[in-house]
Amino acid sequence: MSYRRISPGPTGAMAALILILGSLAVAAGGEREDEADFEAPPAAAGSFVLDDLEAPMRPQTYPALPTADPFSLDPEQTREVLRRAVEQALAEAPELADTPILVHVTSLHRARLSGIVDSESTRLLAEIVAAGVNGISGVDNGLRVEAETD
Repeated sequence: MSYRRISPGPTGAMAALILILGSLAVAAGGEREDEADFEAPPAAAGSFVLDDLEAPMRPQTYPALPTADPFSLDPEQTREVLRRAVEQALAEAPELADTPILVHVTSLHRARLSGIVDSESTRLLAEIVAAGVNGISGVDNGLRVEAETD
């Protein structure tokens, strides 16, 4: 087993030259002079010696991972639950029960309404009902008003 002495030494190009020459000498079968008279360090395995002080090495730490909740819904499921809640709220409003309104919920929990309604009051009522659903952050009202012709 080979140990190296920890001491301040030459830096830069001079240190690289010393390392190369030492490696060549060891490769040629010789023993480096500074390794011959060195004893095993008193530090425990996994520690290093710095100016006669023994300091244990710290294990590599990583940022904490977010904890997963197995009972929470993924974003796609959340959007689907919100879409169904908006559709149910629109169906429960007596003025909107017969009106076909398509609902889409975005990743920002905004409800997008699309379809054709018969009056401006119905259009605004659909927007108010959709905005009242718990979890909806806003409504993009894309409903068009077209009067029925008989």
